[in-house]
Amino acid sequence: MFDSALQVMKKQSDEWVLNYDLPRFERLINNIRVLRNTDKISDWAPKNRTLPPGTPFEGPWRNEKTPYMMEIADELSPSSDTEVLAIMKMVQGGATAGSAENKIGYTIDIDPQPILYVTATDTLATEWSEQRLGPMLELCGLDSKLGASSTAKGTRSTGNKVHSKTFPGGHLLVCSYNQVDLLRSLSFQTVIFDEVDTAPISVKQEGDPRKLGDARTTAYERRKKILIISTPLDKLTSRIYKAFLEGDQRYYHVPCPHCEEKITMELLDENYNCNLEYEFANEAKTIVDEKTVFYPCPKCGADIRNFHKAKMYKDPSKCEWVPTNPEPMPRTKSYNINALYCPVGMISFETLAQEFVNAEGDDAKLRTYVNLRGAQPFEDRGESASLEQVKSKQAGYERATVPEGILITTCAGDLHKDRLDVEIVGYDGYEEWSIEWKHYFGKPTCDKGGSLYKFMKDFQNGKLPGDPKIGFVDSAYESTEVYRMAAQVENLYAVRGEDWIAGGAPFTEATLKKHNGMKYIRVNTGLLKSQIMNSLKLEPFEGGEFPDGFPHFPNDYEDSYFDQLNSESKVAI
Repeated sequence: MFDSALQVMKKQSDEWVLNYDLPRFERLINNIRVLRNTDKISDWAPKNRTLPPGTPFEGPWRNEKTPYMMEIADELSPSSDTEVLAIMKMVQGGATAGSAENKIGYTIDIDPQPILYVTATDTLATEWSEQRLGPMLELCGLDSKLGASSTAKGTRSTGNKVHSKTFPGGHLLVCSYNQVDLLRSLSFQTVIFDEVDTAPISVKQEGDPRKLGDARTTAYERRKKILIISTPLDKLTSRIYKAFLEGDQRYYHVPCPHCEEKITMELLDENYNCNLEYEFANEAKTIVDEKTVFYPCPKCGADIRNFHKAKMYKDPSKCEWVPTNPEPMPRTKSYNINALYCPVGMISFETLAQEFVNAEGDDAKLRTYVNLRGAQPFEDRGESASLEQVKSKQAGYERATVPEGILITTCAGDLHKDRLDVEIVGYDGYEEWSIEWKHYFGKPTCDKGGSLYKFMKDFQNGKLPGDPKIGFVDSAYESTEVYRMAAQVENLYAVRGEDWIAGGAPFTEATLKKHNGMKYIRVNTGLLKSQIMNSLKLEPFEGGEFPDGFPHFPNDYEDSYFDQLNSESKVAI
């Protein structure tokens, strides 16, 4: 279905670029827009858009609910000369609805053109189209504009499919980052990158998907719009953070409900401490007293409560985005919006305070909070462990032997072009014990003589030290062969490292549709690498006991093992 839609889109895109005198056409369209007086998306949305039941604010679109989206929407309008917009935002704060979805609705209704929407995965692309886009177009009355691209007898209607929509004068294509390489021969006037921090580093060895998508707008110089939206993840690898820095770095200023001076509200300080003030409802200091939560006005010091936001947003003209970067890239604007700005009816100050208390002392939860609520990329502040620190954890036992007290063993492999490196690890319920680092040499295949084949046979026949009952192999290299292996052997799983997993989980199970529904494991690489780095810096307690998660290693591991282990750090993109 996706491939057939591509062929239709390519034909229309080529005709659009080749058959029109674009400068003349642009002047004509601009004159028509002036006569219509409907050039701004923030004017269009309240008149035309209705939010469906089940959304936080069902019914007619109201700009005053999320006034911070008005300027962004207008910069996506044809009257603005801004070409690139980056939104580094909190999760579920209305950013996608107020920018991407309103832009698409406006495009179909007022300003037809080729438009591309790209999101994290094929599944999310389908879900977004079916659960968000479809209902929006229906409630706006725009579904009547969608039609077949061909009316010839015997041809199949392709004008209103899940991943492609055709309308008079334009078309919309919906895909995932892994499909962007299929679009190399298409042109789009608008490209929307949703959750760009979830994109792979490279699409099938053809490069950064963001660059591939940008290249699709080349034919529309000075008329293109590139919208980049994401919750940020790791600071070193965050694409949205990089895009934010390239722009003019705008922050939202709102009137204090007491002194009426314009202020910004920052959820976190530079050390990831919460700027909300509150008291506790219990002696253990684990439960926030909701009646005490407020944000102190930085100008007058008065208490700003969650309910005050209704007053602060009542007149959107009193709020404004203020740029802080005097030297942005040309025609590039960028915005940062955290969860304190969520309107009344969405996440509250009280919930934000309690979530922060729950996250304190837990690296994984804090990381998630900084990303999803603070709208900030997370930066590991600690230094890497030294080689001496790591080797000091050699624990007086020989490799390939299983220390007493081990309750379960697992194994995990990293595939290379000439070998498979496999580590076997045992757990006693508190600490970790590396048992063996084994190398299987050969081509990276499941065929006889291949490194994966040799490993599979040892795993199945119980020939690995400790006889691990579950194993994992990274599928970043020769993924098809790794999937073949996982499909053949019970309890051997393919692993795919990802920069982001919903909710900040360290790992989760997923399904590969192309491999008959086979299960694989998605791994939060940024989080797990941070956990490895932190565990390597752990030290024994004074009494000789060890903290939870303390790693132990055999005496006879070679230095190359420790060098590779200690290099498990993130690299900036």
